[in-house]
Amino acid sequence: MKWNKNAASQKGRVFRSGLLSTAMLAAVLVLAVLLNLLVRAIPAKYTEFDLSEAKMYTLSDSTKALVEGLEKDVHIYYLCETGSCWITTPPRAGT
Repeated sequence: MKWNKNAASQKGRVFRSGLLSTAMLAAVLVLAVLLNLLVRAIPAKYTEFDLSEAKMYTLSDSTKALVEGLEKDVHIYYLCETGSCWITTPPRAGT
């Protein structure tokens, strides 16, 4: 049986190429996770924007003053039909 040097060297190149691709994929995934953790550490006031024209989802200064003046806890209930609720996640702490 004759040993083909060319075939053996090509297998080595394919293996190295696959290894390099796998290493690059792992590096990209690690960077994506680290970036996600970094962005989540930024306070919500810097990452959440009210882009509506009338600023409908922004609290006014008078509303903030009213809430700060409350002495008791307030419970807010939001009722909606299934599938039509626009609130999908609870508010983040510190907002």
